Amino acid sequence: MAWMGNQSSSRQTLKDFESIRLLGKGAFGKVWLVKHLETGELYAMKILDKEAVIQQDLIEHTLLERDVMLKCNNPFIINMHCSFQTITSLYFILDYIPGGSLWSYLCGLPDTCLSEKNTRFYAAEIILGVEELHDKKVVYRDLKPENILICKDGHIVLTDFGLSHNLRSSNQKVHSFSGTAIYISPEVLLEQGHDQV
Repeated sequence: MAWMGNQSSSRQTLKDFESIRLLGKGAFGKVWLVKHLETGELYAMKILDKEAVIQQDLIEHTLLERDVMLKCNNPFIINMHCSFQTITSLYFILDYIPGGSLWSYLCGLPDTCLSEKNTRFYAAEIILGVEELHDKKVVYRDLKPENILICKDGHIVLTDFGLSHNLRSSNQKVHSFSGTAIYISPEVLLEQGHDQV
């Protein structure tokens, strides 16, 4: 991964990567497993359609997602190595996390139930990731099993910061209705506003 260490001296483009397979897709883009041609390293390439981002008025959200990943240096937050664009798309080059999502892991368990020991382990790591975001004044408004990835070594990383909100001060509250419906907090549903706590 040394090639990513100094982004200013090593500009990456789409031609530097070989697509291997589709990892997932959402409303505004796709995530591909890619190989860096020079190093052979595997990465996840998140590709966002510029037209869809503009039409849905998500430019600010997209820039915030990029900025959150760039400013967080934490083992429980997905690492973004670089970003670039073409005429039609935006590209985020992220760590490839081969274990899949916590959601997929849960679906493969008998009764979709974690042991108490594993629940404590994952909860502790999720808290450490969210704590890093809060330290950076970021409210993560889409915490759900689908956005928690499991590494080869069993640790987790948080991903997908498109719905996050950057606070100007630690006592600011966010009043916008945002998140995935079945995971929205009571504070959001009751329109009480929510902060980083």
